[in-house]
Amino acid sequence: MFNLNTLVSEHIQQFVETHAAEASTHAEKGTPDSAQRLLKEKIATIKGIAPASIFLGHGKDQVIDLLLRIVCKPETDNIIIFPPTETAYKTQAQLHAVAVREIALTGAFQPDLDLLQEHVDAHTKIIFFCSPNPSTTNTIDREAIEIVLNNFDGLVVVDEMCINYSRHKSFIPDLADYANLVVLQTFSEAWKLPHLQVDMAFAWPDLISILNTIKPKYNINTPTQERLLDALEKIDDVNAEIKETVRLREQLRKELATCSLVKRVYSSDTNAIWVEVTESLSVFEALRHASIAVSIQNEDNCKNHIRIPVGTVEENALVLDVLKKI
Repeated sequence: MFNLNTLVSEHIQQFVETHAAEASTHAEKGTPDSAQRLLKEKIATIKGIAPASIFLGHGKDQVIDLLLRIVCKPETDNIIIFPPTETAYKTQAQLHAVAVREIALTGAFQPDLDLLQEHVDAHTKIIFFCSPNPSTTNTIDREAIEIVLNNFDGLVVVDEMCINYSRHKSFIPDLADYANLVVLQTFSEAWKLPHLQVDMAFAWPDLISILNTIKPKYNINTPTQERLLDALEKIDDVNAEIKETVRLREQLRKELATCSLVKRVYSSDTNAIWVEVTESLSVFEALRHASIAVSIQNEDNCKNHIRIPVGTVEENALVLDVLKKI
């Protein structure tokens, strides 16, 4: 049975007891609102969740960094990830001297729960799922994540950085059922605000309270909060852009399937397309030479796979033109 109090390190518990009151104080005139109250209230309305369940971090790295600080003991504990996946999980864990156990996704790019069971031990504190996975563009099977949530006593982090482009629903509504669930989302993708470097974490209020206590006090400055508040007023425009990106994605998928170098085009729940090609290095170099920001994957479970971003009509036409000329 999950118990946050037993999971939180003793050092963090002592720090929270000492500084919790200070973290909850109201902002003085002329200083940023360290609790980001107005911003969280607006996000809460959009997401259908209480402000007390929302944490705002200066980028995903800060959120992951704080989660690791809360539950992982350096040189002792471990986390589990499923490559290919977001690199920040491994990088931040290494910075904290926390072991990283990697379990490659299956041929269908899903987690192998049997292998997961073999890798989990008493020192496994966090399991990270990236869903939809920007590396492979697919969504992790919801039932698989639910099985882990119901049987793992540590934190289960579901990173939904590309959820706006997915046909599947977010795990945010499931927070009421799982005290060990943390959902990550971002303003960098669908909102197209990567320069602001603000990411969201949704979890039970007890965990959010600890995150708010140990974070840098003014981690989101006033201009950034104001810019985000303005952006949140334009949600209809954002939703329209998302629909257009999805339309262009499906159109590009059909056209990529006609290219002779393309062996397989996968379905996508992100703003990119995952394709298997016959000559991945040649395709990669040709597209990069045309200033198209593709990425190549050559791990054992995805040899000769390339991730192609969905762009404008003109940019997508350029991708097809380059492929047909190789």
